[in-house]
Amino acid sequence: LLQQFSRAVMGSNNVDRLLSPRQSAVERATREALGVDVASTNNMQELFSAAKNIIVVGPSIFDHAPITSYWINHARHYRDARITVISSEHYLLCDRAVLWLQPRPGTTDLVVHAIAAEVVRLGLDTSSAGEAARSADWRARIEAVDLASVALATGVPAEDITRAAILFVTGKSEVPAAVPDEGFPPGAIFNTTAHVSDGTIADDPHAVTAACANLSIVTGNLGRAGGGIASHRGPANYQGTTDMGATPSLLPGGVRVDDAQARRRFQDAWLPRWAEQAKTSNGFLPVRSLPTERGIGVTQLASAIESGIVTAMWIEEGLPAARATGSGAAKAMWYKDGLETRDGEIDPRLFEALRKLEYLVVVAAFPSPLTEIAHAVLPLSLSLEKDGTFTSYDRTVQRVRMTVPAMGEARSEAEIIPAVASRMGYGLSAGHPSRVMSEIQQLVPAYAGVSYARLERGGIVTPTQAFGDPGTTILEPNRGTTPLAPAFVLSESNAR
Repeated sequence: LLQQFSRAVMGSNNVDRLLSPRQSAVERATREALGVDVASTNNMQELFSAAKNIIVVGPSIFDHAPITSYWINHARHYRDARITVISSEHYLLCDRAVLWLQPRPGTTDLVVHAIAAEVVRLGLDTSSAGEAARSADWRARIEAVDLASVALATGVPAEDITRAAILFVTGKSEVPAAVPDEGFPPGAIFNTTAHVSDGTIADDPHAVTAACANLSIVTGNLGRAGGGIASHRGPANYQGTTDMGATPSLLPGGVRVDDAQARRRFQDAWLPRWAEQAKTSNGFLPVRSLPTERGIGVTQLASAIESGIVTAMWIEEGLPAARATGSGAAKAMWYKDGLETRDGEIDPRLFEALRKLEYLVVVAAFPSPLTEIAHAVLPLSLSLEKDGTFTSYDRTVQRVRMTVPAMGEARSEAEIIPAVASRMGYGLSAGHPSRVMSEIQQLVPAYAGVSYARLERGGIVTPTQAFGDPGTTILEPNRGTTPLAPAFVLSESNAR
């Protein structure tokens, strides 16, 4: 609703979620490597049924993805999954893993890149997808990797890098004499580098994510049950808000704002809802076409306020452990879930910039530093006080049901946003969130099979094309409604 309000009512693509620079870098690398903006190519349930070889890259997955960490431990304990941890910090899984590689801070991408080089050198690259996507430049860099130099730079012994390559592809300690008839077991990669605290000596999240994607491609694990890559890069419903177009450059469904054909589909659905009068009583003119230029994102927000490009802002603030969604407006910024980082700290530069705004609206459930400086505060109901859905990182849409009534004058987004829009002459009458989902079905192909009636029976994995479609748990290269378009991503650090 917020991104629709921004584009159809305010005529702007100034829309973004609450992302740290590290999370934005992981998102960018994922899109470059896979061609789609997904946190995971596979379903988490495969850890229960299919995953055999697992690599976990980055800081503690126990802290940053606790549910995934539970299933990884389950796969290790009950299915004898072989785990390799690549992390500069020590945590419990390091002791439980078959192999722990501890690179010096800032060199993790070199280790992952070297593992891919060893896969190629040992002749373990059996990937048809990798062959199709492989670039000559990437092949040249792979062949130029000097294992001894990598070991010296990272502090990881060369023999451990070789062992990690063999273990991830074959599940064995040595290269087998022949490839088994059934092929090598699947291998999954879990990446948590988006959650390293900013300001510390840390790895380049773009380079690490690109290296992880390259390794998944070259080992043929994209499109396999128990394989693929998952990058834990945001809090709850991060994937859902991304799917719904809460980004400066993408409309719902991941289509670009400069795609005229896709934009026309949304225009036809949204713009006729303006009142017929030329001007509303408050002086707002109808938007006649959706904006085509990329909007302002969170990383440019402080500068945009300081330079006067953004003069007004709407912040929909959740709990301190921020969720992620947002929306934007011309000469204004409509931004959801406050300004906290993943650790709950407000960006000091951005907070000071907010004081310069001509008008600040905060929609919040609790008092905070933001409500203290806001010109208007609208009370927001909590997740247990409203109906709706969340889309988890593995693309599973799940129902959220109202458990208790909202207190006082608190209202849900489905009530607040249409109320404001109606005063501006736009008919955004949502009513129950199920009506919003009905529109999503019509406009977003990946959600065509999602309905509240189906969600009553359990979660639905997207993309799902029709009511009878059980959903696509595994995204495959060049197949399906949301096909992967794998491509090796080169980063400057690969050449070090």
